[in-house]
Amino acid sequence: TLIRLLDGADRVRREPTDPRTHVYRFDRGGESTHVLWAPDGPVAVSVDLSAGAQLTDLVGQTHALPAGTHTLTLDRNPVYLHGAVRQLDATRPDTLVADAREDFRVAAAGGRWRYGAYLMPPHAGPGVCAGPGAEPVALRVRQNVWESFYGDPRWPALRVSAGNQHPAGSQGQAVWAVRSYRADEAGPVQVRGAFRRHGKGDGAGACILLDGTPVFEALLPPGAGQRAAFDLSVPLRAGSRLDFVVTPGPALDINHDAVAVAARVSRPRAGE
Repeated sequence: TLIRLLDGADRVRREPTDPRTHVYRFDRGGESTHVLWAPDGPVAVSVDLSAGAQLTDLVGQTHALPAGTHTLTLDRNPVYLHGAVRQLDATRPDTLVADAREDFRVAAAGGRWRYGAYLMPPHAGPGVCAGPGAEPVALRVRQNVWESFYGDPRWPALRVSAGNQHPAGSQGQAVWAVRSYRADEAGPVQVRGAFRRHGKGDGAGACILLDGTPVFEALLPPGAGQRAAFDLSVPLRAGSRLDFVVTPGPALDINHDAVAVAARVSRPRAGE
C-alpha cells in the first residue's frame, strides 16, 4: 500500500521545516501523500486537513482522520499522511543554529566550526578532560582515498571528518582530536548529541569543554556499541568556544579509536 501511494509520483518536494523535522510531499494523479518523521523525536506537528485523510504507520496500520486540525507526534519511524493538507505547522520551541555533521566543510575557512588538536599528557582513570589551558592547534585539510578531512602530517592517525574524530599519540603524549563551535552571540543554548565507538584497544575518551572547562566527559570502553549521549544547557558568551573532543584511552593505544560524533546546538525561540 505504501509503495502504491508513492510510486510514480508526478512531483516530490521537501516541505520547508526545521532541518531536524523531515516532511516530504509526493503528488500523484492529483492526490498528495506526506511522509513525516523526526529522528530526534518525539516532535509535535500540526496538520490542517481540508477533507478526511488516512494516516499509515511503518507497519501498515491505518487510521482515518476527519477534516480539521490534528496534532501528530513524530519520531524516527516515518508515517504516511494521504490526503489534502491545507496547512502544516512544524514549528519547534527552539531554533537549530549549528550541526556538527551537516555544517562540516573542508573548502571554506572560518565559520562557526574550527578543527584542531590539543597535545596533552596521558590521562589515567575516568577524569579524561583536564582543561588544556590553551587554544587548540589548527589542523589542515588532508585527503586519503576515502575522504577529505582535517589532520596534521606530524600525527598521521589524527583525523576530524564530517562524522568522526580519531585521536593520536606522540612520544608518550596524547593528541586530542577537536572540533570547536564558536558562538557569535551570548545566551543560553541546548547542546544535544552523542559520541559512539566500536572497537577493541583500550577505549577512548569523550569530552565537551566550554572555554576550556569540562562540562561533559565519558570513557568509551573497548567493545561494540559504546555510546555516551549528552543533553546540556550551556550559557554562552559572545565568542565562547565549545570543544567536542576525542582522546586516546588510558594506555595511549590509538588502534580502533575512531569515534562518531553527532552534535547539535539550538537556541530557545523568543518568548519560549
